[in-house]
Amino acid sequence: MNKRSKHFNIKINNTDITYLYIRKNACSAWKKVFVNESPHAYQESENKNPIRFMGKHHLVSAARARKSAYRIVVLREPLGRIVSAYINQFVSRIDERTEFHLQVSNFINKPIEDITFRDFVDKYLLTISNKEVNNHFWSQKSHFGDVNYNKVILLQNLYRDTRKLFGKPFADKYFKKKVNATSNVIKYEVDACDITAQEMYLAHQAGKGWPSTNSFLKDKKIYTSLVKYCKEDIKLYESHLKGKVAMIVWNEFTNDARVLREANSLNKNGYAVTVNALHTPGRSTKAEVLNSGVKVKRVSRSFLSRLIEKIRSKKPVRNQHVSTTNLVSKNTISKMAHFVRFFANLTTHITLCVRLISSKPTIIHAHDINVLTTAWIASKLLKVPLIYDAHEISTHREGYQKIRSYIGFIEKKLMPKAEATITTTDMRAKFLARSYGIKRPTVLQNRPSYYELKDSTRIRDELMLTERWPIVLYQGGLQAGRGLEMLVMSAQGVNNAYFVFIGSGRLESKLKKLANELEVENRVKFIPMVSLSDLPKYTASADIGIQPIQNTCLNHYSTDSNKLFEYVLAGLPVVATDFPEIREIVNRYQVGMLFDESLDGLTSAINKLVQAKRLREQYKTNALEARKELSWESQEQALVELYNNIKVTNKA
Repeated sequence: MNKRSKHFNIKINNTDITYLYIRKNACSAWKKVFVNESPHAYQESENKNPIRFMGKHHLVSAARARKSAYRIVVLREPLGRIVSAYINQFVSRIDERTEFHLQVSNFINKPIEDITFRDFVDKYLLTISNKEVNNHFWSQKSHFGDVNYNKVILLQNLYRDTRKLFGKPFADKYFKKKVNATSNVIKYEVDACDITAQEMYLAHQAGKGWPSTNSFLKDKKIYTSLVKYCKEDIKLYESHLKGKVAMIVWNEFTNDARVLREANSLNKNGYAVTVNALHTPGRSTKAEVLNSGVKVKRVSRSFLSRLIEKIRSKKPVRNQHVSTTNLVSKNTISKMAHFVRFFANLTTHITLCVRLISSKPTIIHAHDINVLTTAWIASKLLKVPLIYDAHEISTHREGYQKIRSYIGFIEKKLMPKAEATITTTDMRAKFLARSYGIKRPTVLQNRPSYYELKDSTRIRDELMLTERWPIVLYQGGLQAGRGLEMLVMSAQGVNNAYFVFIGSGRLESKLKKLANELEVENRVKFIPMVSLSDLPKYTASADIGIQPIQNTCLNHYSTDSNKLFEYVLAGLPVVATDFPEIREIVNRYQVGMLFDESLDGLTSAINKLVQAKRLREQYKTNALEARKELSWESQEQALVELYNNIKVTNKA
């Protein structure tokens, strides 16, 4: 038997089980199982620690382990395991001065307090021999013995899987909450690679928490080095996943809530998910691992993109005598810009396609029309299933009129080739099924993830609002067709209320100018786009949520609006345009008022809620009651089931 293998045997609910002990892989919780469920009494003074007790009473050979009904091993995402071990065993115990600390300090030739994660990885982990490395950093595979482990549990599925095996009371008792030293501690984002152990420890002592896993893996060199170091474990871990999912988006994936929710849901249900996105220096990193374990890989836009800006910046000389020449020059520049943009985008799509193919996923998930062709080509070359997630009705979308026929051609040709399709509302599902002769897509509404609601005064504090007037909130892109000019105009007819816009977009300067012209700038305020993690605090600090979208296209008319759900989860009464999908939510849950797209209708509805506090409170109560039902978690199982029904033929 492998010298590192430690198999412990016990009966749980009269079932004979053997557990393979691997440090950092829920071992604290399993120690509690053996201490509490053992027929032998645990005497702390006698046994000193649980593992010694387990070794005395429950240690078995591989031959004995093979006879157990359940032979259990828990596997953990390898990079996260390294980070967790570093925090738990090195940083959090810096005042204890263990042999491990002295080993690392002597090996690196640096005081313990001054050692950084970069030092630890580069000068210890990647340099020391496998025989000398601290046992918390041994590979998971090195613990395996000559045993067929018939219950391989991924750490993120530990509670769910043990509940299936041993029942809810047992799972609740031992696995519902993490029990190691850094569990349930707040996390923060920072570039953690070069923060000394002492600085990190003192920040934790001051109540700041620990840097997130992603904070340690932001550095490209460290990330790449650890991937190489954990290569064997990564392959082992991924072999026990349901599949490797490569998502592809045509944005930087820094504020895409829908894609993030889908990726997180799949990740926690046994799929390895990598989101392939675009990279812009200074605005995003080329690679990162989110706290959920989802990987993000970004490709830089082609250098040709920079030429577009140069071409656009060229302005023809203003001269009355050469106005025709100027017009020709302007048209020529416009055509050149479109030509360069086309090839810039084409180059980026090729890079994305190569990235998809080289990552060898088992499923490719394309988000929206922009990346459908690229994803389809990669899926054909790899012979893997394609999922198409139509966030919009792209053929009837604001600003897409000039390329409507091209989009329709692409969707008509490629949507039927997808293994499964997804969209956001029932109306859109019916339209896509009828237009392209496909099975009706799975509907996943743009619902936010559920969170514990807390009182907030974020908007009032940030804008230093002096009056106790209700805050009327619009959050989202400041784009055409969303009724935003009308919303600013409605401020003239609504007294004793603040109007706050959170977001950015092409209309921002126009809306600010309009507020000044109408002399309502003292009550109409703007906050730039905020992060997804901070947004709920802002939303909850308002009093009324507004969705004044206009019927400029079928895409708008068929929406149910992500912000509508965001308002409800924040407990806000809403005022929204009377469109079918929006009407269904507002009327079913009685969470607000509908209006008819007119300025008078919008102004009247806002006035009614501003003036009637009791009515606002009633709508708020209804919204709070509907929160869980209208959260992402209430529908995510539909996504998981869709994936589970897809046949994966080339699993790692």
